[in-house]
Amino acid sequence: MRRIIATLSDFGLDDNYVGIMKGVMLKIDPDIEIVDLTHSVEPQNLIQAALVLHSAYKYFPLNTIFLCVVDPGVGSNREPIIVKTSQHIFVGPDNGVFSQVLRETGYEAIHRVTNENYFLNPISNTFHGRDIFAPVAAHIAKGVPLQEFGAQKDGYIVLTIPEAVLKDEEKKLYGEIIAIDRFGNLITNIEQEFVVDQSDHIRIHIKEHTIQGLADSYAQRSEGDLLAIIGSKGYLEISVNHGSAKKDLEVAIGEAVIVEYIIQKESHG
Repeated sequence: MRRIIATLSDFGLDDNYVGIMKGVMLKIDPDIEIVDLTHSVEPQNLIQAALVLHSAYKYFPLNTIFLCVVDPGVGSNREPIIVKTSQHIFVGPDNGVFSQVLRETGYEAIHRVTNENYFLNPISNTFHGRDIFAPVAAHIAKGVPLQEFGAQKDGYIVLTIPEAVLKDEEKKLYGEIIAIDRFGNLITNIEQEFVVDQSDHIRIHIKEHTIQGLADSYAQRSEGDLLAIIGSKGYLEISVNHGSAKKDLEVAIGEAVIVEYIIQKESHG
């Protein structure tokens, strides 16, 4: 059976970095199947990378190898690791990029990647995707046991993602924008369970704008209208139908978002 390697990076497609990594892997194991998860993560944006990986991994076949190279600390003392879960294998830097997945799945083993026999040499200080992570992923696909790459370790770096704060006395939930996709949709840190049951009884505030309730689809709003919706990642998103909320609202990551819960008056009729 052909092993699948799913690749995730912030390299974009304007340069040749992604193509080089694929070439390295195919040279080691021509029988692998490479799937591009995305290479459009905002440069060095670990939170976005972690969310993308978390929203995608469960849709892949058993034993997929995820090669994740969003690596602001390349060339530093951060550790390259291999993580084995009950279903998949993850290869990349120990910088928090796997923490959202592992919070959900746990892990069976984590290996430091120290055996340079599986690296390309010389090793660049700026392109570990080519020289360390890609060859290691390909060798795993080829059947090299994980213990050959390095000793096991306990624990991993946990990425700090801002959490929404509920203030019951105010009947408000305080969140913020944590990612923005290529369509200009604003992804918040407000998980769907905080709002779906109250979808008709909330107001969402961002800057000077107020959105009444949740939409079930973009088509429920007129073209150009601002709307709030639960996105495919399971978080509250702010969007513009046939437009860009990022552009229209002129916001960036970190912008505050407040959900106001509307108290329903009891009927005495």
